[in-house]
Amino acid sequence: MNCVIPGGNLKIFGKSLHALCRFGDALHIEPSESKLSIRTVNMTKTAYAVVDFTPAFFQFYEVQDVEEEQTDCLKCKLPMKAMLNAFKNTSNLEKNVLTCKMKYSVDSESLTLKFRFKHEIIKTHIIYLLDGETLEELNLADKYSNMIATPSSIFQHALQNFQTTDNEISFDVFKNKITLRNYMQNDMCIKMLRSQITIHSTDFSKCDIGAETDIRFSLKLFRAAIGFAETFHLNVSVNFDTSGKPLIVSTKNDQTFEAAFVLSTLRLDDETQSTVSDKNTSKQIKIRTSSSRESVKRKIPTPTNNNETQIDTEENMLEITNMLLNDEDFPEVIENDAKRRKSVENGVKESDPEIVHTVFKRCFEMTLCPTELSQDVLAEDSDEES
Repeated sequence: MNCVIPGGNLKIFGKSLHALCRFGDALHIEPSESKLSIRTVNMTKTAYAVVDFTPAFFQFYEVQDVEEEQTDCLKCKLPMKAMLNAFKNTSNLEKNVLTCKMKYSVDSESLTLKFRFKHEIIKTHIIYLLDGETLEELNLADKYSNMIATPSSIFQHALQNFQTTDNEISFDVFKNKITLRNYMQNDMCIKMLRSQITIHSTDFSKCDIGAETDIRFSLKLFRAAIGFAETFHLNVSVNFDTSGKPLIVSTKNDQTFEAAFVLSTLRLDDETQSTVSDKNTSKQIKIRTSSSRESVKRKIPTPTNNNETQIDTEENMLEITNMLLNDEDFPEVIENDAKRRKSVENGVKESDPEIVHTVFKRCFEMTLCPTELSQDVLAEDSDEES
């Protein structure tokens, strides 16, 4: 294969590599007479990405003639990091590089990249091929029951409402709207910020929903696919079916290239997030009513000023103290509590350390065993000053 990429298209090729690196660590190149395909897949084979470049994308494009049985010899596998190092600064490449020549043959063990800069400066990268199985092309022509066509900016603005720490996103698909929300496990709902945004069907260019469904997939990969299309202000088409079947994000420039990103979807749990908050509330109610003190069930009035807030706080502390202490074991404490309650109700703030002193004193007396005390003198008295 021998092709030359003009300087004006180096940004597109570089951005394609940066988008594919989010999906996999190896780059598969497959040249043919009609197109040049670059593909990648993740290690678990749950995400797949491909970008096809037509001959019009290149300044010069030539593929070595081989027999049909030897077409696999044209395919090559490269380390993704090595390709990213060659195209790591796409904006400078577009401004300073005139052409980029990419060449490798059937018998070669490396791919050669030659960047011709202004003032006749040539920079050469030699990337050695990786051994391994070739990546077969997926058939993406299957029909799906749901299809959404829209400018990439619609999804791009919607994804800005989600945190970078969110791993997964859920689509709740209805006939007239689609709700996007970050997916969280039950034990993470309290610790993380829950985001949700609804996009009506009228906001899309085309929204054909054949079956209402709920699907969940990787937010990181979906953000990479939408970001690639948004870079060139292209429209995107999202095709999906029910949960458990792949979701495909596709975009294309009619004359030069087209891209497709395939994401696996997972089936949502039977217990939805809408019931999580109710369950947490019921658990809190159970904790409050599990005390042996059934008498502490009265409603505390809502405070209207700082003085009432202070009084309610004092009353709550007294009630908790009564729940923890036994009337028969601590009569002096309960008596002091009654006096303190009376002073609180009168609006008088009074400091009473006697209750704390009594509690710790009785705890000490109950755990103290005089027979186990050692009579050894650990530190003698210091000598008197002369």
